[in-house]
Amino acid sequence: MSIEQVVAWDASTLLSLPMNTRALLNEALDSLLRERINALRIASAAAVARMQPAPTVGDYGIADVLSLQRLLDETAYGDGKCGNAWDGVAARLVQGRSSSE
Repeated sequence: MSIEQVVAWDASTLLSLPMNTRALLNEALDSLLRERINALRIASAAAVARMQPAPTVGDYGIADVLSLQRLLDETAYGDGKCGNAWDGVAARLVQGRSSSE
């Protein structure tokens, strides 16, 4: 299943999943996000060392992963206000990238 297919799910689809499945999905997305952020940092450092343009956050699908996490949070808490801890990390990463360009 592609990210596009998962994003197309609505909240009722996620609500129909057992809580332990949603928890597993959230853990998997946390791991995926950590790996993608780390890969972006490594690729950025390599690009700087080679005096080439650095990759963007969009190149690593970080926003897609955050969107999926928010969707899971909204279905888990029902208020749409519960953010994921990685939101702040990704925001700082994006701010750091835009200020260094």
